[in-house]
Amino acid sequence: MSRRGKAVRQVVTVSFAPLGAQSDCVLDKGLPRGTKLSTGAQVVVRGMRGLSLARVITAPHRSPDADKRGNARRVLRLATSADLDLQRRAEADEPRLFREALRSFSARKLPFKLVRVAADGLGKKVTLCFIAEERADTKALAPSLERDLSIRVDLRQLGPRDEARVLGGLGRCGRPLCCSSFLPRYPRVSIKMAKTQGLSLADGKTEGVCGRTLCCLAYENDFYTEQSQWLPRLMKRARTIGGLEGKVVGIDVLKLQFTLVDSQRRRHLVDAREWDGNEGKDVPAAQVSASPCDSPSEEGSAASQVVTLPSTRPPARKKKRRRRKKPRKGPA
Repeated sequence: MSRRGKAVRQVVTVSFAPLGAQSDCVLDKGLPRGTKLSTGAQVVVRGMRGLSLARVITAPHRSPDADKRGNARRVLRLATSADLDLQRRAEADEPRLFREALRSFSARKLPFKLVRVAADGLGKKVTLCFIAEERADTKALAPSLERDLSIRVDLRQLGPRDEARVLGGLGRCGRPLCCSSFLPRYPRVSIKMAKTQGLSLADGKTEGVCGRTLCCLAYENDFYTEQSQWLPRLMKRARTIGGLEGKVVGIDVLKLQFTLVDSQRRRHLVDAREWDGNEGKDVPAAQVSASPCDSPSEEGSAASQVVTLPSTRPPARKKKRRRRKKPRKGPA
C-alpha cells in the first residue's frame, strides 16, 4: 500500500510487432494469481483498439506512477495455443494481403512504397508499413483501403531507420542490424561521437544501412571517451618519459598506443604508459592485444618498448622530358 492508501500497480514492458514498439502495460486485476510473466513470454494485451499479441521484455515491477500516466494498455493473460494458432494463420495470409495492398495503391496512384504487411490475428487487423517522401494523411486513406482488403487497416509511415528495422539486414560489422535484433529504441547520435572514434566523415564510414549515423556510436562513445584520456591529443606535441619529443600523428584507442614523429621525421610507436602525461598513474590494460608485427623484442617490455618505423616520405617524382615542337613547314 502507498502513502495515500492505494495499491501500487505492477507494470510490465512489452514489445509489439512489426516495428518492435515498446510500451509499459499494467497487469489486469483479472490476471490469475501465480501467473509467471517471464522475459520472452507471449501475452494478450488490451489497448484502445482491441486485443493484440505482444512479447514480454522486462519482468513485472511495481510502479506507483502507473495510473498517473493514463496507460490504457493492460495485460489480460498469457497467450494460449489457440491464440498462437490464430496468429500463425493470420501471418500465412500476409502474402495475399500484400498483393492486394499493392493493387490498391496502384489503382489510387498513391506515391507510396509498400515495405511490409503485418497481420494481427487477435485484433483482426493488418498494418501496412510504407515509405513516402512527404507526410501522408493516413486517416483519409484507411477507410478506402479497408473496403479493398475487407479487414481493418492500420497505416504506418516509416522513416529510414524504421525501414531498416522492419526489413532487417547485415551491418558493416557483418552482424544483424542492432535495430532489428536487440536495440529497443534509437539512441541520440552526433557527429562528435564519430570524431571521438577517429572515423572519417567523408567516405561514409559513419553511415549505416539506413543512411543515418550509426547507432553503435552512441553506446561505444563512453568507452572511447574514457580510454582517450590516457592518450595525448592528435596533431599536438607530446613527450615520452625517456625524453623523446615530437608530434602525435596517430592514435589507437583500443591498443592504447600513439604514433609520434620526431624532428628527424622518424615515426615511433609509443605505448600509453610511456607518455609523460601518465607518469605516476595506473594506466589500464589495452582492450586489444598488439599484432605479431607490432610485438616488442625480447630486450624490452611492452610498456617501455618504443618501436621505430621507417619514414613514410613519398618517393621523388621523375622529371618528364619536354618534347620539342617541330617547326611547321611553310608553303613552297
